[in-house]
Amino acid sequence: MIVIAHRLSTIADFDRILVLGGGEVLEYDTPKRLYENKNGKEGGFREMVEKSGEKGELEDVILGKNN
Repeated sequence: MIVIAHRLSTIADFDRILVLGGGEVLEYDTPKRLYENKNGKEGGFREMVEKSGEKGELEDVILGKNN
């Protein structure tokens, strides 16, 4: 399934996430690995989570704290 999401909460629990930017693939991996990647390219998944208004909730889902 391919999902184009406007909210990170829509995809935070998906198996894999592909992050695109400027017509290029920036990142592709599990949400947890993408979030833990502190050296990702600018505009990457972690940066989007950090800047979102739902950071705490996203971290809980991504890091498995809701289980």
